[in-house]
Amino acid sequence: MNNASPPPRSEAMKAALLSALVVPGAGQLYNRQWAKAAFVGIVFLIASLALLIPIGYFLAMYFLQIGQGNVEQAADSLQFLRDEFYTFCVLAVASIALYVYSIYDAYVERKKIDSQSI
Repeated sequence: MNNASPPPRSEAMKAALLSALVVPGAGQLYNRQWAKAAFVGIVFLIASLALLIPIGYFLAMYFLQIGQGNVEQAADSLQFLRDEFYTFCVLAVASIALYVYSIYDAYVERKKIDSQSI
């Protein structure tokens, strides 16, 4: 019977998983990169909220109008989303890019920190 313990998860993987599963910037906090963590977290929050709040609001207005039987007004309530489609695409791409960057950066920076401490 083999009682060998599994290999420990690398510190770099922990940093990457924190950024992926908790919030972008959490891996940078784990790496003690305070300014970078604040920047990544705040910019991600702003971009995500600027995308999600208007979409949620106008979709809620749409369904409220549909529920009241006002099909014409329901269609009109989505006009803003149509007009700002490209802005929302840019915000979505920015949020996704920052999310991926946060994961990659946390992993790479932790690898550098670990290699310097050896």
